Amino acid sequence: MTKKIFIAGGAGGIGEAAATLLREWSDFDAEIFLGDISEANLQNAKKAVFNDSLEKGAVETVLMPPAGEISEPMK
Repeated sequence: MTKKIFIAGGAGGIGEAAATLLREWSDFDAEIFLGDISEANLQNAKKAVFNDSLEKGAVETVLMPPAGEISEPMK
């Protein structure tokens, strides 16, 4: 069974580490969504998660809008 996991602040160090640990140590398949307000930082975090993890599974990014707004992928 695949579980979808959204990590807000996913481009930061803790979010990146959480994504990597979930891919490596969870006993289920995880589809991970990293959310943050910086597209460049999201892409760097996504690359780091893939490079630091030997497990398979999707890692997607969601560009989060400024405070108070809701983007379409977050609905």
